[in-house]
Amino acid sequence: MKQSISNQPFHYKACGLDNIFLLNGFTIHDEDGEQAISFEDIEGLHTAIGMNIIKHVRKLDGKELKFLRKEMEATQGMLATLLGVTEDTLRRWEKGDAINESADRLIRLLYTEHVNCNPKIHELLEKLSQLENDHDGGNFVKTSDDGWKVAA
Repeated sequence: MKQSISNQPFHYKACGLDNIFLLNGFTIHDEDGEQAISFEDIEGLHTAIGMNIIKHVRKLDGKELKFLRKEMEATQGMLATLLGVTEDTLRRWEKGDAINESADRLIRLLYTEHVNCNPKIHELLEKLSQLENDHDGGNFVKTSDDGWKVAA
C-alpha cells in the first residue's frame, strides 16, 4: 500500500547532511509491515543539494565537503592531491576543522564542473591521484605541426 506524504517535510539524512528537508519527491509506503521510503530521481536530488551548498557565501563545513567529494566520486587521496594537502588534512576538514579559503573555492569550482558534465574533471582527479612527490628532473616538450606538445 503506497501513501504519498506531501504536506509534511521529510528530514533526509541519508545524504550525510543534517539540514536537508524534502517537501515532495518521496513516497512512504508499507512493505511487509515495515515502513519504507522511496525517492524520485535521487541523482537529481543530490545535484540540487550540491548546487545549493556551493552557492552559499559561508565556508563549507566538513559534512558538506564530504558530500561534494563523494558526489564527484573522488577519494580522499584524489581530492587531497588536487588541493595540495595531505589526506590527513582532508580527513580533519571532513571531521570539522576549518577548510582553507583557496581549497573551499577550488572544491566549489570542481563540483560545478562535475555537475556540468565535464569528463575532464574525473580524468584529472585520476591522474593527480597517481602523481608522486618526487620529480624526475625533466620536462620535455617538442614541436609538431599542431604546435608545442609535451613529449611522451
